[in-house]
Amino acid sequence: MRHLLIAIVMAGLLLASCSGGESTPWPSPTGPPGTGEPTLKTALQPKDVFAKVSPAVAFIETPSGTGSGVVFGDGYIATCAYVVWPYTEARVVLPDGSEYIDAPVVGTDLLSDLAVIGPIDTGIDPLPFVDGEDIEIGNEMYLIGYPMEPDEFPQPAISEGLLSRIREWDRHQMTCLQTSTDIDGGQSGGVLVSQHGDVVGMSGYAFGETFALSTSAKDLSTILDRIIAGDDVDGLGDRTLQMEGGQFQYEVELANYWDEKMFVVNEQRETLVNVHVTSDNDAIFWLIDMTGERLLDVDEEVSGMESASAKTEYEEPYFFIVGQCSQSPGRFEITTNCELTPYQDPDDGRPISVGDTLVGNLDYPADYDWFELHLDAGQAVRISVDSVLIDPYLDVDYLWAPEDDVVSDDDSGGGIFGTNAELVYEAPRTGDYFVVVSDAYDTEFGGYYISVASVE
Repeated sequence: MRHLLIAIVMAGLLLASCSGGESTPWPSPTGPPGTGEPTLKTALQPKDVFAKVSPAVAFIETPSGTGSGVVFGDGYIATCAYVVWPYTEARVVLPDGSEYIDAPVVGTDLLSDLAVIGPIDTGIDPLPFVDGEDIEIGNEMYLIGYPMEPDEFPQPAISEGLLSRIREWDRHQMTCLQTSTDIDGGQSGGVLVSQHGDVVGMSGYAFGETFALSTSAKDLSTILDRIIAGDDVDGLGDRTLQMEGGQFQYEVELANYWDEKMFVVNEQRETLVNVHVTSDNDAIFWLIDMTGERLLDVDEEVSGMESASAKTEYEEPYFFIVGQCSQSPGRFEITTNCELTPYQDPDDGRPISVGDTLVGNLDYPADYDWFELHLDAGQAVRISVDSVLIDPYLDVDYLWAPEDDVVSDDDSGGGIFGTNAELVYEAPRTGDYFVVVSDAYDTEFGGYYISVASVE
């Protein structure tokens, strides 16, 4: 089974191996009721931590890869949105051997990278989420999940490390626990556990091989309950990618250079996909897999018909994207031998004003979201993009702009990983501008905040 490369890069916690095992007490945040005094809890041996927590740690599988999750509440399973995206069902296996082939995905939060599966009918005791934000730096921590798991009915694994830092994602009001615990692909959605056997976090974010974080359990509870209740937690609306009901021919219109149209290709493995695109404008098109790898990247003619073929390698969704190298609006005729299911990106062409902070989402690898911003000549604005799921890249442009008037930024905005985008732009003329958000590597997807503020 192939695990998403995304999960290796984006999920989990990095390990620096450390010794442990002595039963040493430490003060818990809350003491006996009514005393107001801290109480001492005895640390457990690693084997006892594992015995306490592991029965409720789930193995999760989709056609694209595997991950981890934890049973909580009334038979629900918490995991990362990356683990289940873009599917509406997942296979769930528990350590007792019980299997749930088509467990439904209840909902996701694409800003926090959280998802809920279930409910499933299980006798496994759910695990409560415990506030661990008062744990002192340097305490031993454990990660329990399913790293690089090839088995059909696997058992979870445990790794050990230290709580090394607490980081705050201020914009999203979320706390992340940074540890030295190891992470491998498949541990996305695994649980971070204290030396007392309390689930204090869920692995979810990593920054290359520098450091990685897990979402604090204190923040998890509220978000997961809202997902179960059907709330639009991330404010993005329905971003479900439809897998069925497509056609073999389409005629689409693109408004400008940044505009693009995406179609889902959901075919069997080793399917040959033939595509023809005809337009008076300069068309360009791509066929991309779920990791952002381009099977097709075609721009051979200035106008007329462009054709290409590629064979799918895996039985998972692919993304066919049509764009253009032209500034002016154009019409494009698409013909293919495979059904294409269209996706309408709610962020493309969305208006944004000075003083606004909006929530957007890169809905698939290589997605480009373009917002329309009106500025007066000489008006200066600060534009920023904040995210933990993508490495934001920012462009500001306008129709027929000379090269000197187009500006870009990658990592000037700082942020929890130091990868946010931010720039100050002074409008050279009065009119409408394109504010374009993408991923720096065209490989990731997920939610982000975009803000425009006046600069005096």
